[in-house]
Amino acid sequence: MQKGNRNYERVVLIVMSLAALAGGGWFIYASQNFPQTLALKVVTPKAYESAIPVKNLEDATTLAMADTQSWTSPVRNNKPVPLFKSVLLVLKNDQPEQPIDMFLEQPQIRPPMTNKWLRESNLPPVNGVPAYLIPNVGSLDADKDGFPNQEEFEKGTNPKDPESHPPFTDRLFLVKRSAQDYIVVLKSSSTPYQVSVTTPDKKKKGWFVEAGKKFGVSDRFLVENFERKVIPDARTGEKDMSELTIVDTLTKKKITLVKDV
Repeated sequence: MQKGNRNYERVVLIVMSLAALAGGGWFIYASQNFPQTLALKVVTPKAYESAIPVKNLEDATTLAMADTQSWTSPVRNNKPVPLFKSVLLVLKNDQPEQPIDMFLEQPQIRPPMTNKWLRESNLPPVNGVPAYLIPNVGSLDADKDGFPNQEEFEKGTNPKDPESHPPFTDRLFLVKRSAQDYIVVLKSSSTPYQVSVTTPDKKKKGWFVEAGKKFGVSDRFLVENFERKVIPDARTGEKDMSELTIVDTLTKKKITLVKDV
């Protein structure tokens, strides 16, 4: 029984060996034709079945190259602007058809402030809008020093520095003009001449004066000259009407004082 099994196993092994040899031989044979199976097939499109019009292409290329376009560089401040340099153009609301070049001084976008000053002062934007696009930029006060941008431009101060501003005296203005009356009386006609002055607050004070001397509150009055005069008087025979000419140094007016008048 065992002998029969061994013969059977031999037959199976022999058959499997022959099958393996046959399969290996087939793979070797198939590998010989493998490159031919991978070769690309060239398909000619219908549009190019005829000859390519090389002459037409050459003519079209020559024509395109012959029609050259020249570049004229724009001129700013008498100098040509390089091709790679941008130009700052701004449109005004009231003149949208005329762009303004901020690197040129004319036309001005916010006169009397110059375009250069607006560009170089670098005023802070308002709500994200550049300052020079704001119509009332001249009346704004960038540094909060009490002086608007236009006034700082006119005075040559820095509109972004609160310590740089025009003199505060430039902000003074006349509220009203008021007149205060002084009562000046010549009291004597002999040198030194006695003069009394009543101030607006009703205070009276006396001075002894002579030609060329000042008197009064803050030396307001200057004595110019004295002239002795008398007129006939029915009761006393004559009356002293001597005159003292003084100058109001504030108003530059001459005033003639008559004794006791």
